[in-house]
Amino acid sequence: MSSPADGGAVAVMVAVSLMVLIGFVGAGVDLASIYAKSQEVQNGADAAALAVAQQCAGSEGCPDDDDLASTFVAANVRSQKESVAVDVTYPDANRVSVRAQGQHDNYFLAILNIDSTQIGESASAVWGVPTKGVTTMPLTFSRCSFEKQGGATGKDVVLYLPKHLDGSESCITSTSGVAMPAGFAYIDDQGATSGCGRLVEAGGWIASQTGNTPKGCKAEDIEVGTTVLVPIYDYCWTDKHNVKDCTQGAPEPPGYTKSWDRWYHIESFAAIKISGYYLGSIEAGSPVPCKGEDRCIRGAFVEYVSLDDAWEYGDGPDRGAAVVALVD
Repeated sequence: MSSPADGGAVAVMVAVSLMVLIGFVGAGVDLASIYAKSQEVQNGADAAALAVAQQCAGSEGCPDDDDLASTFVAANVRSQKESVAVDVTYPDANRVSVRAQGQHDNYFLAILNIDSTQIGESASAVWGVPTKGVTTMPLTFSRCSFEKQGGATGKDVVLYLPKHLDGSESCITSTSGVAMPAGFAYIDDQGATSGCGRLVEAGGWIASQTGNTPKGCKAEDIEVGTTVLVPIYDYCWTDKHNVKDCTQGAPEPPGYTKSWDRWYHIESFAAIKISGYYLGSIEAGSPVPCKGEDRCIRGAFVEYVSLDDAWEYGDGPDRGAAVVALVD
C-alpha cells in the first residue's frame, strides 16, 4: 500500500520528465527551424553567385559592390533579412565566391541561454565560353556570316543554306585565303545523339547532313523567340571534286568516312535569337523568311549567358556567348 509521500514523489518525477520531454521537443523545433534557415541562406548564396557570375560573363563586367549579391540573398531568406551579411570575393579571374552570414533567433533553446545561432553558407560560380554541348538545332553557322553582322550585335539577319545560293554568297577566310560557304549548314548526328540536337565540341569536326530538312527535327523542337547556342565553323573540308567552296585534300578530319561530302571545323559557339525559319518540311515565323527551293533562318546574333549545366565551358574565341555554373 503506497503512502502519500510515494504519490508526491511520483508527481515530481512526472513533472521533471515532462519538462525534459518538452525541452527535447522544443530543441527539436529550434533545430528544425535552424536547418530551414540555413537552407534559405544557402539558396540565397547559390542564387547570388549565379547572378554575379552572369553579370561578370556579360559586357557589363563584374559589379563594383555587393548590392547585387545582397539582393538575391535577401530574396531567398524569409525572415530576419536584415541580419544577413553578404561578402563577395573573386578568387580567380573567372570565379566568384559569395559568403552569406545570418542569425537565427531561438525560442526554446533560449531557456538554456542559447539565444541565437549563427548561420553561414557559401557558394561559388564560374564562367567561360561554351566549348561542348548538345545544340538545340542541327545547324552550324559560318564565322564570316557572324562577323559580317558585326558579331553579337542583335541585328536581324536572314541566313541561307549555301547550296541554294550562288557563289557570291561565299566568304574568304582570313587564314587560308580560300572560299568557304556562308550562311549555315545542316550537320549530322553521326550516331552521337538522337532527335533534333547534335553533340558538338569546339575544336572538333562535324559532318554535314544532306537532304532538304534537318534529320530528326520537328517544328516544336525549334521555337521562335528562343535564344540558343549554335556552333560556328571556320573551315570546310571535302574529298569530292564537285563540292563548291570547300577545301579538297589532306589532312583528313579525325573520324572521316566517305559517308558525308562535307566536314566542318567548329571554331567556337555563338548565340542566336530565332525569329523564323524555313527548313523544308518545318517552318515558323510570321512571315516565313523564305520559301520554295531556299532554306533559311531569320534571327539575330546576341550576347547570351546560359545556365544550362549540361554545357561544358572553358577558354576560346569570345563570340558573345558564355556558360555559368555553380561549383564546389
